[in-house]
Parts: sequence; structure tokens; C-alpha cells
Amino acid sequence: MMSSQLQNNGNGVPLIKMDKIGRRFGTITALEDVDFEVGYQEIIGLLGDNGAGKSTLIKVLTGVHQPTSGQIYFEGQPVSMTSPQDARDLGIETVYQDLALVPLMNISRNFYLGREPTRRLGPLPVLDKQKMDDNTADALGHIGIKIRDAAEPVGTLSGGERQSIAIGRAVHFGSKLLILDEPTSALSIGETRKVISYTTEAKKRGISVIFITHNIHHVFEVADRFTIISHGHKVGDFRKEEVTQDEVAGMIMGEPVPERLQNRAPITVNTRPIEVRSALPATTVDGSAVQQSMTVQQRDRSKRNSTLAFLAVVLIVYALIGGSIFYFTRPTSTEGGGVPPLVKVDQGDDFTYKFPQSWRVERSESGIKQVTNSDKDYTMKIAYDTVRKLKISPTTALSKLAAKVQADDSILNREYKPGSEVTVGGRPAYRFEWVNSGINQTGVDYIFIDATNNFFHVTIDGPTALWDSDLKPLADAMIASIAFN
Repeated sequence: MMSSQLQNNGNGVPLIKMDKIGRRFGTITALEDVDFEVGYQEIIGLLGDNGAGKSTLIKVLTGVHQPTSGQIYFEGQPVSMTSPQDARDLGIETVYQDLALVPLMNISRNFYLGREPTRRLGPLPVLDKQKMDDNTADALGHIGIKIRDAAEPVGTLSGGERQSIAIGRAVHFGSKLLILDEPTSALSIGETRKVISYTTEAKKRGISVIFITHNIHHVFEVADRFTIISHGHKVGDFRKEEVTQDEVAGMIMGEPVPERLQNRAPITVNTRPIEVRSALPATTVDGSAVQQSMTVQQRDRSKRNSTLAFLAVVLIVYALIGGSIFYFTRPTSTEGGGVPPLVKVDQGDDFTYKFPQSWRVERSESGIKQVTNSDKDYTMKIAYDTVRKLKISPTTALSKLAAKVQADDSILNREYKPGSEVTVGGRPAYRFEWVNSGINQTGVDYIFIDATNNFFHVTIDGPTALWDSDLKPLADAMIASIAFN
């Protein structure tokens, strides 16, 4: 396919330049190396059959899709359209056939959609509905659009009236480019004439227009030139006075470019040597509205800085929340010999024992009870069974039973200290301490036999470094809490 060249009419830049735009969807190529330009104060008819790629091209321009390849320039500077809001911030408005307005809202609310003026009611801002109604009627009237009542719901308007409201909104708020997507589809002859009239009025007010349509007759009335797309490629750019409607229709349907148009001089595009500006919402200074503006580069830099600032705030908030959770849920330190209150109670077959609030039962089954603190570095294990099953004589001295326990410890290789006779729950018991230097663990063991001839072996252990200050007094307190039923 042949793609005609465009030429600037001076040293300036066009409003929009899309350079070698490509867009793929998986294995499907929707656009390939498409060049498209929009000059200042001109109406372009973007034409093509269904599936030609014209809608995809416009969606790339308005930020709905990001290009797979190529670059977009707005008033001479490269821009990245990451969302429709980016396009709107630059002054690009799109009027869709059915989605231009919100039917349930009235005309003035739709006219100011996203730009609503407010007034103060004490400390609270409220919509200035009267101002919206008055300004809407005046603004539409200035471009020849007459409405019955600005408070009338949009849902009661005809299709042509809805299109006119959307076009009037774009003209009033100073858009630089107006994109009309099939604006005359399904409209009556009278309504179509109105939309065409409003399109011409937009051009008179300095706005460029992209007119997307299947109806060649309608676009021929208003367009300065045509860009024809076919199967994802640009067929060419043609001024209205150099082609006929039949020739345009033929090229849309796949016929070759007429021979007389293949080697002609490049088409000129209206340009301006201006500083690139991007409209921003008006701000209020000392009660007066002041319109702010910035270059496209400043806008992109401001957007990046705002995004980074937002992420920084989010990270700070998460850090504060996480720090607060850690601080208020951390285990209570017992450094310095303090013993936390033993407030939790657990029950075995015929005994009870207590442990601190921050501890929990980790194992509970027949013959075994095990609790640990939240960090799992302190553990209390109670193992018990009948002396008959364990083949232990109830009259054997506990010191001899302790020596047997120590002798059987061939795996952990713990170093034992001399033990002593004590009592647990009113029953005779034997206490001995040990150190496992290989893993820096220290503990204390208690063995005793209850009144029903159950043999108990209790072990409480933890880090060696905290033995004297924390674990030893805590172990003795927890053993002292054991009581038999």
C-alpha cells in the first residue's frame, strides 16, 4: 500500500504527530508503521472499513492502548499516553456515539463532569448548581446550541442533542483536539445537520477535529483532508479538493490509489512555532480563578514526582502500622530476673500447671504436654506414664532414676550438674540442671512420682545466655505451679 507524505507549512510543529505507530495483540497485528498527523485548526476525516484499524489508532492516541512501537508527539514533544486522563490533561477530548454523557445526570452536571464549581457552606464545599446551570446555558448558546433547561436530565434528549452537548463541552473548556467517533450514526437528517454545524463551529474556534465515520457524504461536508486506513496500514492522506467521494470509497474497499495521486507533492499541515503547554485545572488565589499551565515535560515530571511521593507515603504508613503491631504484640521481656505472671492454665489427666500469657500449648496428647513462648526459644515439656508401664519401681530412689535418665542421654550429649532433692505439688522430686554447649541451650529437669504411681519427667529449657537472668527463675515458678487433683 502507498502512504502519502505530509509536509509542515513552516518551521513549526503540528498539533499531533504519530510516528510509525504499531500495535499488536498477541499474534494479531492491528497497526503497522502508521504515520498520522493532525495540524492546527483543521478537520480530518479518519476513514476505513470495519477492522481497518482506525479505532485502534485512536485508542492509542487517547491512552486506552499503549503502542507496541512508534512514538506520539504532542505539539512537538514526545509524550506517553498511559491512560485516557493523560490525553484529557493535554486537551484531547473524545466524544463517543453512546458514551459521551451520563443519562441519569442533568445537562449542567454532564457539562461540568469532573470540573464542578463549588461554594463554601461553612467549612464544607458544596456544588454551586445555580452557577452550573447558568454557565452551561450561556456557554452552549454562544456556539449555537439551544437547550430548554440546563437542569433537564440528559436521558430525555435525542441522540443529536446529546452529541451537541458533548461537543459544546469540549469547545467551552478549551480542548485542542476533538475526536468524534461515529457522531452521525443512527441520527436523523436534522440532527446530523446540527452535529456537522457544531463541528464546523469547533474549527472556527481554533479546535482541531478528527471525524471518524463510515458515512463519506457527511465527512465530505466538513473535512479539510482524509486519512484512509486499511488492514492496519495507512493508504494515504488526501485533501478534499483532490479526490472524489467515489475514489475515497474505492480506496476504503481496497482499490489502489489513483495514479494521478501517487506522485503528487506532499500535503502541507498547519503548524505553529509555539511553546508546548498542557492545560491544568484552575486554582483559586485570593478568591480569583487562575489558570495554571506547564510544558508537557514538566507535566510528565510532575506526574512522576507525584507517583513517587504517593508510594513513599504508602510505605511510611505501612512501616508505621507494622512497627505498631510489632511493638504492641512483642513478647514481654523477662530480662533482669523478672518472672511474667503465670495466667494461663492447662490440665493433664490428674494435674494442672500454669504458664505466661505470651506462651501457648504446642503439643497436647496422652502422656505429653508441651508449651512454648511466642519466639519458640523457651519450652516446657511434661512427659508422664505409669511406673508399671515404664518398668520403674515406685520405691526406687529418685536420684538413681535421675542417673538413669542422664545415662540414656547419648544423642544430645548434655553436660549435667549435680542435682538436689526438692518437692513438686507436695510430692518428693529430684531437680538437676544441664548445658548443651553445641546448640547453646540450658535447661532444668524434674522427675517425681505422683500418688497414683505416674512417673513424671519435666524439662524446661532455653538459650544459655538467658539462663541465670530469665529462664531459671521462670522455670522454678512454672514447676511450683504444678498441682495434683
